[in-house]
Amino acid sequence: MNIELAQLMSELEQSNEKTNESSISAEINKATHEDQSLEAVAERIAFGFCEDYQHKQSGWGTYFGPMMVWVGDDGKAYESPSISSITVVA
Repeated sequence: MNIELAQLMSELEQSNEKTNESSISAEINKATHEDQSLEAVAERIAFGFCEDYQHKQSGWGTYFGPMMVWVGDDGKAYESPSISSITVVA
């Protein structure tokens, strides 16, 4: 894990301030924007999910879903984070 991300995670764990997932996600993205390590990608993705996803028919069939879904100029649906970015590491 990069030093900036490790420091951020430590600060968040020790903080008593109220915050939300969106703020945490923004800070993680800023700290890891060029880091493609498994740890950095996992942290970026984790705080991008929407819990108790309401759009069950268009979702992934899971409790969590993408935070954002939009239709591009090409008519295709895009999501962030994309379920295709999730991998299983044994």
